[in-house]
Amino acid sequence: MKIVTISNDHSLIELINKTEVKGNHQLVVYNESNDLLDVVSFIYTTHASILIVDDDFLKPDSARLIENLRKLNLKLLIMFITSDPGIELGKKVSQLGIFFYGLKPISKNDLEDSIRSITKLKTTITHY
Repeated sequence: MKIVTISNDHSLIELINKTEVKGNHQLVVYNESNDLLDVVSFIYTTHASILIVDDDFLKPDSARLIENLRKLNLKLLIMFITSDPGIELGKKVSQLGIFFYGLKPISKNDLEDSIRSITKLKTTITHY
């Protein structure tokens, strides 16, 4: 299973790489471009199962990215991480079908628990 992270936040990437759930998962980080077409193309060609979107890297286009991805792949499980504590952003992306919404700084335990939970959900969906 591929877990793709869209971020240039070195501490978030380091935290993801340190998670203890990466055993059977391939972790891939993309931070070459924050152009939505490039990001969507990368996600599509890597066949991501789980996507971790760092809002701070894509701001203000994170919600638009998720909308576009939903049109291409409804089974993609998305985790959304941001440093923006505003309720409006939370409302907006929650309506787009994300499976985890985290506020930076996120703890290693919360991240691991979320990835494990989403991985179980992904397994359930694909075996259904």
